[in-house]
Amino acid sequence: MQLLTRRRIALFLIILGLLFLIIGAYFLIKQLWPQTRTPAVSDQPRDVQIVERQVEPQTYALQTTLQGTSTAPQVLEQRSFSEQDVLLKAEAVVSRMGSGTSQDGFLGYLDVLIDGTPAFRSDIENQRKQMMEQYPASGPLFGITTITASKALSQGKIGDDKLTVKVLSVRYEDAGDRTKPIVSYNQESLVTLLKQTDGSYLVSQVMTKKMD
Repeated sequence: MQLLTRRRIALFLIILGLLFLIIGAYFLIKQLWPQTRTPAVSDQPRDVQIVERQVEPQTYALQTTLQGTSTAPQVLEQRSFSEQDVLLKAEAVVSRMGSGTSQDGFLGYLDVLIDGTPAFRSDIENQRKQMMEQYPASGPLFGITTITASKALSQGKIGDDKLTVKVLSVRYEDAGDRTKPIVSYNQESLVTLLKQTDGSYLVSQVMTKKMD
């Protein structure tokens, strides 16, 4: 009985010794084995310099177009336009649109566009097309020349919205040589002019008829 008890005590002591040996070996290996350590992160970074940056003000180009209706009175520059100016303009329109040749496409009609309203310019371009169709450049030479004889204000006065100027002229037709007209006749032209916002006048209509 005592022998069995001694064996049990000896076995217990052996197991206990082995256990301590294993534990000691574990801690020894843990100390010797290389480990990867994670560096501690501090809440506040060290050796960091804080530099205050000076921000320069920037200038932006803004759109200057203003939308809306202004209640301030607007004054348009009024041009000085005399009766003589109106008479000369009416005379020039009759003379220029009545002169040209089939060879140049009756360019006289184009010369008066600058002095007319949009409706007048459209009408003049149509008249020029009709002349070019009637007297094509590929056909026999045909020319016209209009020489004004007199001009007078027949309706209205300077400052009115509408004026009418009567222009008397002589029209010559030739076969390409202006010095040798083949036909000539007197004609009367009524030139209507409308007042524009700047005080000037533009031609709106020219009505011409042959005189007996």
